[in-house]
This record gives sequence, structure tokens and C-alpha cells, in this order.
Amino acid sequence: MSNGFRTRPCGSTLGENWGLDPIASAHRIALHGRGGYCSHLNGAFAELLDSLGYHVHRHVGGVHGPDGPDAAGGWRLKHDPKGGFHGMVWTNAEATWGDFAAQHDYLSTAPDSGFVRISAGTRPASLSCAA
Repeated sequence: MSNGFRTRPCGSTLGENWGLDPIASAHRIALHGRGGYCSHLNGAFAELLDSLGYHVHRHVGGVHGPDGPDAAGGWRLKHDPKGGFHGMVWTNAEATWGDFAAQHDYLSTAPDSGFVRISAGTRPASLSCAA
């Protein structure tokens, strides 16, 4: 009997080395049902939007807890504190893929990175837990 949950850890948790290539991310999402963290998902989504004719602009940003940084000179999103994070901040400057490389290296290799230490379980809306 299935409880409707599937584990889809980020490649870092499984010892895989997922790069930032947005086409590879889109392939992994569409064909294998595996996503990644925000840089993977946002990169794939940006490629989709670009292929549909939209003009995509990337900006460096990050999530934070209740004592998060000020968004001086940038954008800020306040999130429901009952959720997984309290907010996000972004810079105003347009970013290139190189701007994300150092953070990607940290998130995918550092022993204290949550993406290395923790696997995430998801429950797709299309699955039912009803017996």
C-alpha cells in the first residue's frame, strides 16, 4: 500500500554532481521527474519562458529566516512565517550563470549544506492518500 509520498532528493544527497546547465535541469525534470533546488528549477523555467518568446532577466537572491538581511537597493519578499522560510531578497543587478556558480558549489558540496545533508519527500497533488 502506498502512502502517496515519493522521495525525490536533490542530486547532491545521492552523490550525483548536477551542474547548473538549465537544459540538463529541464531534461531531468521533464523526463525523470527529478528537480533540484531553486537554481535548477528557475533555470529550467527561464529556458522554457525564453523558448516561448519571453524576455528573461536573472537576479541573484536568497531565502532567509526571521532576522534576514535588508533589501537595500534590491527587492524583498515577505513570506508567511509558518512556511518553510520567512522571506527572500534579490539584487537589482542582472545576473549571469557565473554569478550563481560559487553558491551552487557550496549548496551541492559543503557538508553543512541542507541540500547535501537532507533528502526531501514530496506528495504530488495527482496522488491520493485515500484507501
